[in-house]
Amino acid sequence: MTGKNKTQGVLFVLALLLLAFRLAGGRQEPPEVLEAVLKATGASFLEGEVQYFADLERRFLEMAELEKILLEAARLVGLTGQRAEQSAGETYRLLDLKGSIPPGSDLHIVVQSNPGDKNLGLPPQTYLLVFCRHTSLEILKKTASRLEVALRPLAPGGQTSIFLTGEVRRRISPAEMTLLAERAVKAVDGRIVEGMREGGLLSVSAYTPRFGRSLTDGRDRINLNLALRIHSEDDTTVVLAGFPVIHGSY
Repeated sequence: MTGKNKTQGVLFVLALLLLAFRLAGGRQEPPEVLEAVLKATGASFLEGEVQYFADLERRFLEMAELEKILLEAARLVGLTGQRAEQSAGETYRLLDLKGSIPPGSDLHIVVQSNPGDKNLGLPPQTYLLVFCRHTSLEILKKTASRLEVALRPLAPGGQTSIFLTGEVRRRISPAEMTLLAERAVKAVDGRIVEGMREGGLLSVSAYTPRFGRSLTDGRDRINLNLALRIHSEDDTTVVLAGFPVIHGSY
């Protein structure tokens, strides 16, 4: 999958998730909860990613309109002096900008507009996605908090999501994966809603009251995604913990 198509796919998935985001009266910041989840599995933190996503308008915007939004987002988060790249087709218009902001966060801002599909009953939509990946947990915590505050004036309906990646330096058996997943979810007062196992991968979706928001399908609430995957090349186990879901593939 190309970078452009991956970005479009992320925007589409996040748009669906945003529709189901609900307030739940949480007690802790997401990075702190996810850090506790990793520690409960015995994993050491490697890196993480913070995303701020917002559904801005139900119009198919011109490139000049997208540029105005992009530049305002960049100004609000303190990203200046960078040149935006653009791409367009029959089904999308997209602008993206990369740079860094204090305290050393590499930031990527994407604004995309789609014309919708009348035959499928899909209206035009315009999205904003801002994300940062870093190997410092402290910088991720500060960036998550900064994005929430800085982007509210431009995108008040936006939501922050985050995932952390860790590593256990040994190969974990399927049975132990299950025990570690249960222990990690219990460590943050959560309960497992559903799970999936495939080969050397275990993924569970859970709910914990420690988060302030959750996803719902009308029946269950979910706001924690935990995955454990065997890395066959060096016999380690990768652990990913996400709020409300893990971005991208496992």
